[in-house]
Amino acid sequence: MRQFRDRSIIARGVHPLVRRIVDERRRHQVAWADLGARAGVSVTTMHNWRTGRQRPKLDELEAVLNVLDLKLVVRSASVGE
Repeated sequence: MRQFRDRSIIARGVHPLVRRIVDERRRHQVAWADLGARAGVSVTTMHNWRTGRQRPKLDELEAVLNVLDLKLVVRSASVGE
């Protein structure tokens, strides 16, 4: 496992789920390379998410969230109104 160093820069307007991934990665102290290897997502792809060059595809997002012990849940917008 690589040494954890936090130098992540997040662009304005980045999707909220990407921000959550960055926060959780910091909390778990997982290097981007390790996270990507375990999720099967390239470091370049995750970098592009953070810089706003691309948005995560659902399968990639789910894979990264699973590594961070998170789950993507879809619920009705009318819940809680």
